[in-house]
Amino acid sequence: MPKLLLTPTILLFAMLHLSQQNNHRHIWLFASEAGNASFTTQKSLLANAAAGLKERDILVHEVIGLKANEALFKKYKASAQGFTFILIGKDSGEKLRSNQPVSLEKLYRLIDAMPMRQEEMKRQGK
Repeated sequence: MPKLLLTPTILLFAMLHLSQQNNHRHIWLFASEAGNASFTTQKSLLANAAAGLKERDILVHEVIGLKANEALFKKYKASAQGFTFILIGKDSGEKLRSNQPVSLEKLYRLIDAMPMRQEEMKRQGK
């Protein structure tokens, strides 16, 4: 009998643990309008970095326009005017926030210094 009571508890714990784990890092780019200069610059920087983003398990999300995306702007506390860059780590924690474009050098340096990324690089033999 205790085994039946314990199993749902273990399953619940495992589900909660897995829901907190993320296989990717996420970059969220918020812009009040598509023509925003900072947004355009950041998109261009990231577009030329496919290999580096893939190596670091980064997914990029673009959110343009407050009216159509109000819930996301609120959730991430993104600027309703202008541009917001947000890096979310694999632990689901915010690692970087900027209202200016972020250089690839700064982004990679920050990620590569993270303990989880250090472990990834060891496994990859880097």
